[in-house]
Amino acid sequence: MDEDIEHINLIMEYTKASREISPERLLLGSNNVPAKLRARVALQLALQGKFSHKLPSWASLSCYIPSRLALEQCSSEEVANYKKRFINLDDTLADLTGGMGVDFWALESVSEQPSYYVELQPELIQAARYNLSRLSSSPRRFLQANAEKIIPQLIESGVTFFYIDPARREGIDKGKQYHRQYSIEDCKPNVSELLQHLPQDGSIRLLAKLSPMLDLSDTLNKLTFISQLHIVAQKGEVKELLALIEPGVSLPTEEIPIIVSDVSSGLHFTFCLAQEKTSRALIADQPLSYLYLPHSGIMKAGCHRFLCQKYEVYKLHPNSHLYSSEKAVSDFPGKSFRIARIIPYHHKEVKALTQSLPAANLVSRNFPLSPLELRKKLKIREAESPYLVATTLSDGSLVLIEAIG
Repeated sequence: MDEDIEHINLIMEYTKASREISPERLLLGSNNVPAKLRARVALQLALQGKFSHKLPSWASLSCYIPSRLALEQCSSEEVANYKKRFINLDDTLADLTGGMGVDFWALESVSEQPSYYVELQPELIQAARYNLSRLSSSPRRFLQANAEKIIPQLIESGVTFFYIDPARREGIDKGKQYHRQYSIEDCKPNVSELLQHLPQDGSIRLLAKLSPMLDLSDTLNKLTFISQLHIVAQKGEVKELLALIEPGVSLPTEEIPIIVSDVSSGLHFTFCLAQEKTSRALIADQPLSYLYLPHSGIMKAGCHRFLCQKYEVYKLHPNSHLYSSEKAVSDFPGKSFRIARIIPYHHKEVKALTQSLPAANLVSRNFPLSPLELRKKLKIREAESPYLVATTLSDGSLVLIEAIG
């Protein structure tokens, strides 16, 4: 059912009046919510917690959730706001895959020009109309259109900045499982094909939000005209790859800046593949005084040997992305610890460990057992600290490293 604004208003009125009723009870029908609205009202109630956590500004203004999948797929407020750095005051924006409108909302807040929201699904367009009108009074136009087909018209209208978030999931949003897609070719719209419609004179920029599961080197090789690649994380978890594409501006793949950022911690790290290629890995004979676990975004970027060169740290093993140093490195991009002790992974030492360390945060890197298997074997309870890092050293020996943050 396509919701017009009045229909959404009714849903939100009943949602407000039903806040003390559980979604399950509301669906049973013993209330004054009309039968045709119950499923939508129940959805609003069921997702309020997640909505408030992911989009606090939207939730505080009683915005409307068009579907569970729409909320799942949209960027969080912090990650959406990160994208503001890519657009200028004098840019005319067109979001080719408007969706719930979260990224559009963040980007249009920077531009002083009228913006274009483009979407194929009418229910998402109506939801965006309703929500965006509550969030700001920025001038905007809503277009129901196919992204590939409308690009020439938008260029003619003066658009200078395109944003696209290709669909990475297939399926119907009715509680069923959906299939995740992780290759550029399988996503729709296809970014590579869209580039063929853009002038290659540097007058237009395109920001593409890509799946964090995409292979980074493969992405850099397949997409032309990338001027920057951002790996955006939140609370240590990689959320998005953002490719800034400037048709007409061509950089060698190995020289494209790769920026790793975490919107929660403030981490900001820049390097390029050429630096990784020319760096030499430093290998430690034994762990030194401090231990470092690189941020997940650094791991995603494939930055390993360059860390040794930049921070004067040593890898514990050629195949372990764990680092150590004699002196503390305060700005290492990841978690830093002081090594309390190194425990050989032998039966006698392992057996005694339960008494001296009843609880720990277990990490397994280049080790034959997973954290779950190791926890079961060691009979150690979960805890935030200290860390107990299971790994293989450069001489092939297995050890457990007790590390204190």
